[in-house]
Amino acid sequence: MDVRRVGVLSSRIMTTEPGWESTTLAQWIASESTSPVDHGLLTSPRSVAFEVGEPLVPYCGTPREWVFVAEGVMMATQATRSGRECVVERVSPMQGSGLLSTSLISRTCASVDFIAATTGRAVVIGADAFQRCFDSIDWFRAACMLDIARAFSGLTGELVGGSRPLASRIAGLILERARPHGESGNPEIRITHEQLARELGAARETVSRNLRTLDRAGAITSARGMIAVANATRLRSYADGTT
Repeated sequence: MDVRRVGVLSSRIMTTEPGWESTTLAQWIASESTSPVDHGLLTSPRSVAFEVGEPLVPYCGTPREWVFVAEGVMMATQATRSGRECVVERVSPMQGSGLLSTSLISRTCASVDFIAATTGRAVVIGADAFQRCFDSIDWFRAACMLDIARAFSGLTGELVGGSRPLASRIAGLILERARPHGESGNPEIRITHEQLARELGAARETVSRNLRTLDRAGAITSARGMIAVANATRLRSYADGTT
């Protein structure tokens, strides 16, 4: 059993010429599975490009599609009692949504909105195809269970982390998501203050104030739509709560 095959599946789909939808995915899954797969259910997968803020799972009640993120980030959001949006799951490249998989398996409403946090691309298959793959293919089922475990671990972390100071949560998110970029090679994250506030379930003004604190401390530098790590050790001390 090799859950990395899901990543291979995505890469094959991303590099296939237009027209693969009707045959390629079904044939490849069948060739990798020891169980029979009904090709009739696998004739509608597609590759989609998405933009920031775009809804990724159109459904009424129970979701009708499963989404595997190939590039970019998808997030599941839910409105709090105060009306503020809170991010309850982040889905990174080469992952599916654990909350979405849970909803499809149990045939219940997800009660969250799945939207694009960045630009990117995804692989989408219908709910019936997802169920058949989940029931019949060991590595696909293992990958989905890993997504589910990751999602619920994240929810637990959010419940515990919600009591941490906001500066600590911001620092932790930057360290987790920042990647080397540009000539300097300093890790950075492409995100606006508003997007960061949405992910943390906080007011934009409060997030901006805490970012200025991190900036004055020399832990980060920031520009419009970008936050760079200036001193990883100092930023880590904020994330760990030792500063």
